[in-house]
Amino acid sequence: MTNRTKLLLSVLLTANSYTDVFADHHEEHSGGSMLQLEGVWSKQQYSKNQKPNFGSGFYKVIAGGIHRVLWLSDGVLTGMHGGGVTYDGEIMIETPVYSTTNNNLRDQKFMFKVSTGENSFHQVGIPGSGSFENLKEEWKKIGDNRSAIEGVWTRIFDNGNMMQKIIVDNFWQWVVVDPRTNNVIGSLGGTYTFDGEDYVETTHFKLNGNFADWQVGRQWKAKASVENDQVTFKVQNGNGEGETTETWSKMDAQAVREHYVTSGVATLKDYKKWIRVNSGTWEGEVVSTIGENNLGQSSKPYTVRFTGDVVVSPNIMLGQGIGPSGPSHSTTFYDPAAMKIVQVNLGANGTVTESSIIPGENAWLRASTYTKANGQKSDLHSTLKYTNNGNTLTIQISGNIGGSVVENQKNVWKRIK
Repeated sequence: MTNRTKLLLSVLLTANSYTDVFADHHEEHSGGSMLQLEGVWSKQQYSKNQKPNFGSGFYKVIAGGIHRVLWLSDGVLTGMHGGGVTYDGEIMIETPVYSTTNNNLRDQKFMFKVSTGENSFHQVGIPGSGSFENLKEEWKKIGDNRSAIEGVWTRIFDNGNMMQKIIVDNFWQWVVVDPRTNNVIGSLGGTYTFDGEDYVETTHFKLNGNFADWQVGRQWKAKASVENDQVTFKVQNGNGEGETTETWSKMDAQAVREHYVTSGVATLKDYKKWIRVNSGTWEGEVVSTIGENNLGQSSKPYTVRFTGDVVVSPNIMLGQGIGPSGPSHSTTFYDPAAMKIVQVNLGANGTVTESSIIPGENAWLRASTYTKANGQKSDLHSTLKYTNNGNTLTIQISGNIGGSVVENQKNVWKRIK
């Protein structure tokens, strides 16, 4: 195992507490117009033949519909934010999604009027840009390189953390992002060379507080190949025995999102959205598959009312339901270790329901285990879809109760306040 591999493993182990990457950006980034802004830009003046050392300065990096803004000081990344970017030839919109913990610009939308020159662009804030409405800046391009290895490359680890690398204009930077909080918890960056086979990274900066044993100026060498939207790095192990392989994929925001959904996980951002769509008072004409006294049996529809209130916002939601059997009480929270939205409900007759909730492509998916007071368990899967501006909730329920199968039972709820 190389020292770099050990370093990354150490980062990822400590990153269990680290923080939707993921580059949650617009999938349509305006084709040719966006290409005018691809590259590395600085507000500092560089001569044509002068190579930046990325040790200090203020930089903007744009590639593959992703933007990052970096603050560097003497080889230390003191702060950054990043996420999506679009440009239609006139208006650039930045939507930061992840950042270092000292950056308060995340989850906002910033709009600028941009005019491009041969090796620069002017950026002017417009109404809707918040604190940047009066911004006037000129950014100068500081690199010009085109090779197959350039782009935005992503790896997602077993613990859910995302590692995303930008390679563009002789510049590289990877960040490790915790999807639970969207905090950047690890980063290295600098310059690179690539001759079609040999790839060499030279480190010019590292995240503040990261990698005490990884010195600025250190190089990382690999054999690199690009094929089918994947880049593979093969690194000779330090002891000369064997090699370590890293495989990165080109994944836009939608692809990253689909990965998390198909993996059955939810992010903290998902949880906050779930709380928003569920808070309030709901009333439904429901049948008895999810009832207590007649769980899984057929019955005429009956009225149930449910109220959800956020407390200690946004960390927990307490709910209370009122139905024919009496009151039920629920607690909903986010489990960062499992990356699940968890709901626990205690019914009037002692039935305990434990559910995990994740976002689907067009609806929410809920898996529930019902345990009666006598220990009998039943498993149900539900699809929850919100329509009518979020004021109508339709739930399709299927699963197994005792020895019987329930398929596509539908309950409809209306938000009444």
